[in-house]
Amino acid sequence: MKNKLFNSFTSFCRKPQNGVYTVILFTIVAWSVQCSLLQSVLGLDILEALSWGTHGDIWGNTKHPPLSGWIAYFFHTVSGGHDWSLYLAAQLCLAVGIFFTYKTAKLFLDEYASAAGAVLLCSCYYYCPSLLKFSTFFVETALMPVIAYCFFTAMRKKSISSYLLLAVVCAIAFLNKYSIGLLFISIAVLMFTTKEYRAELKTYRPYLAAVVFCAIISPHINWLVHNDFVCLGHVGNRLHEKFKWYEPLAVAATGVYPTAMAFAVLVLSALPLRKSLERCGVNKDVFKWSGIFTAIPAAILFASSICGNSVITMWFSTLASFSGILAVSLFPCKITDKLYRNTLFIVLVYMICFFAGTTVDLAVKSRPRLHMDTQEVLAHADAVWQKHCPGKPMKFVVGDRWYGNIVSLYHREKPVILEMDKELKNDWKRRNYIEKSLKHGAIVIGRKEELFKEFADELAKKSGQKLDFTRKYECHYQALLGKKKSRKVFITVIKAQQ
Repeated sequence: MKNKLFNSFTSFCRKPQNGVYTVILFTIVAWSVQCSLLQSVLGLDILEALSWGTHGDIWGNTKHPPLSGWIAYFFHTVSGGHDWSLYLAAQLCLAVGIFFTYKTAKLFLDEYASAAGAVLLCSCYYYCPSLLKFSTFFVETALMPVIAYCFFTAMRKKSISSYLLLAVVCAIAFLNKYSIGLLFISIAVLMFTTKEYRAELKTYRPYLAAVVFCAIISPHINWLVHNDFVCLGHVGNRLHEKFKWYEPLAVAATGVYPTAMAFAVLVLSALPLRKSLERCGVNKDVFKWSGIFTAIPAAILFASSICGNSVITMWFSTLASFSGILAVSLFPCKITDKLYRNTLFIVLVYMICFFAGTTVDLAVKSRPRLHMDTQEVLAHADAVWQKHCPGKPMKFVVGDRWYGNIVSLYHREKPVILEMDKELKNDWKRRNYIEKSLKHGAIVIGRKEELFKEFADELAKKSGQKLDFTRKYECHYQALLGKKKSRKVFITVIKAQQ
């Protein structure tokens, strides 16, 4: 029986694309089903992205460009408002990333090496998510390999159409998250250091692509100008969060981790085959571009941390896209059918074990941001609103990222969230929020009073209304097999001025 299964798996692996499609299918199905069955509320990042798409301006929001909001709103609307659609959206992003990593690798490597470069991504934590859900990170993870594929296609075909496609994809990525600029810098370095690519700068094609890129992103730039460059303020605030002395070490380790993990899997795969492996040198061409695309963004983030700026380690999740290809280019042996078979087997075992472990964790450990009883939160909010503003529609909710978005997106009236966060030091945002709250009235909900302090003080000066943070309401959360727990939140109202 064992020999039959082994032979079947070996035969299956002789078509390398089978392994790529298998990990893609597992990614889409397993994580989407797991989240849909074991969570009672959308994750924080999903709620925020959905809020941007539902209530935000068409060309921007207070933190990021608009693309992730557009995608979240599309999936949520098409599914009839079901939560599973946002989990599916996240996994489809990962699937696109894995597929185009494979397509990009095939431009340089043989079938087995290309498939290994794509499959190895799933040995990395970032591609086996359970607590991580749809956000700008996932969209960028999808788009980075697409940009790489379009870039190399443009360099090979040297056609106007390929350059225009590259411009469109780059613009789309920019409309998702500004950090894609790290990849743009890497592409520029690769172009200037490669004679063949550098020659393209003497033609009109790159400049035509640049014009198209600028034309596509111009509505967002115009929105920034008219909205106090609020997104750039968010980036600055994230960089200047509280710095810890060990952050540069953590940043360096995080930057090395994806490639090191992929290389370790290759070494493990090679151990049973060590006597029959065919030695080969480093693939310098592939090492050059994959190394540049991986190392330069990581080096920039590391340099930022050395300078005392706070670096969110999750920023590295999207920089892992080329780590599998980089590991393959560095591996000193040829990727044969047997070595690929072993690699795929280890990755699948890892994915299955990771899935089993996170499933148990989600089912047993109660967490407020995964298992909150949203109906209880809404019931408390409704009761307070009807007490102070009977019969009036709830148009706005002033709240923190978590409870504010729960009310905004799960309440039947879908009130627009006026989010209390660190960026509220931005005068434009604070004035805008106060004007809307006083014009239409707003429900106020949150846990930490300090987030609301500046807003509450200015509201009191302008209208005489003082927010009452003393009245707390108990909200429960419980995992499928976990203990029932609770958190207290304050809920009050801002009355509309006549």
